[in-house]
Amino acid sequence: MRSLPRWGRRLLLSGAVAVLSGTAAAIAYVTHLEQDNRFCVACHLPNGKRLHGELSERYEAKPPVNLSAVHQGAKKTVKCIDCHGGVGVVGRSRILTVAAWDSVKYLAGQFQEPEVMRFPLWDQDCLQCHADYEAGDFPEWGQAGGRDFHKHPDHRALPTTCVECHTSHITGDPRIKFLKNEIVLPLCRRCHKEMGTEQYSG
Repeated sequence: MRSLPRWGRRLLLSGAVAVLSGTAAAIAYVTHLEQDNRFCVACHLPNGKRLHGELSERYEAKPPVNLSAVHQGAKKTVKCIDCHGGVGVVGRSRILTVAAWDSVKYLAGQFQEPEVMRFPLWDQDCLQCHADYEAGDFPEWGQAGGRDFHKHPDHRALPTTCVECHTSHITGDPRIKFLKNEIVLPLCRRCHKEMGTEQYSG
């Protein structure tokens, strides 16, 4: 196969640089826009009352009715993208890829509001703010509940993700940090067969 002439190589290189520059500029622009929740819900709140319409109402509820609402009332208000933006090159890339494809479908009039997340949150998404749950020793006086649960040596290697127990958008009891017995107890019983609801009754 014959090599491209010099002008062809330059044209190809110029095209590649233009595509990369345009992509980088688009990512930078979207990254700026998504710092405002109104940008996110402009597409994810069709007619005001689908999946994200309900989630948005719970997120803004006073007093908090779920874990996401607690984050909204934090010292530094947590934005949609702070949890759903992806952490690291791989996490961010998968979110941008999904967002780009959803944008194409939205512009083509083919977008459907998702019923569930295509990619569940990774632990890294939570640990970008909650790194203290991985640090420190398990106190001798502690019990395997509340914050101490995360520091217990036997719990550090569990194949359980943060969001399996901590369901951010589901309404729950603030006295037990919005954990729900019907979600948490089956996970606990993988090891603690005898565990009953009294452990998490508040």
